[in-house]
Amino acid sequence: MPLEPSAGVWGALFGACMIHKDFVLGEIIGKYLVEMQPFGSGGYALLANMYYCSQKWEESASLRITMKRRRVEKVRGCSFIEIDGVLHQFISSDESHPHSKGIYESLAAMAILMKLQWCPLDCFVVLFDMGVR
Repeated sequence: MPLEPSAGVWGALFGACMIHKDFVLGEIIGKYLVEMQPFGSGGYALLANMYYCSQKWEESASLRITMKRRRVEKVRGCSFIEIDGVLHQFISSDESHPHSKGIYESLAAMAILMKLQWCPLDCFVVLFDMGVR
């Protein structure tokens, strides 16, 4: 490459590793992303998701300890949806939306139904929340 690849380029390559389940190369890239941005939570979240998918629990725990030691600030996920011309914003673990109680109850009910039907979650769609584990 004529230019030094950015964190975004490395993140895209990491995503390809996850799609193709190349956890060896993914781990190398994930560690490089953490080195590139040691105080940004993005690389940690990607690497933690990869450890989750590849069942590397000790590495995942070690990564969380490193984050805590470095005082890495977590970036909360955010999404928007428009319903009847009204834009609704949802932020990870936020309960300020007027219908948040019902939304979280519906999500919990769906999770229970999925477990009862033995619907294994695809680890590629898991949203890793560093504060929960």
